[in-house]
Amino acid sequence: MKRIILLFAVIFSMVSVQLKAEQTPTNQEKAHSQALVIKKIVSLSDEQQVKIEAVILSKLNELDVIHADASKDAATKMAASEALKTSRDIEFSQIMTPEQYAHYLHQREEIQTRKDIAH
Repeated sequence: MKRIILLFAVIFSMVSVQLKAEQTPTNQEKAHSQALVIKKIVSLSDEQQVKIEAVILSKLNELDVIHADASKDAATKMAASEALKTSRDIEFSQIMTPEQYAHYLHQREEIQTRKDIAH
């Protein structure tokens, strides 16, 4: 009986790990999803959306490299992540119109405020 329970536990854990691995979105999927949200928020053109998606994908890939570097401590990784955000925002400001970018920043601040209140 113990063997059967152990066998079911092993099978269940293998299946759950497999399902978890399949559910993790790729950086490409994350970039596309985020670009769609930004497109809705600030009414991007299709051309702008493609450029924004490319910027997001680039930054997500760079972020993966930062987090994978075991030689850096948490503070260094955090500083590098913040530098990436700043770089991303600069690139966004060059792609969006000034009105779109201002609206984007305003919406991002509102979302952050709601997150802060919830925690």
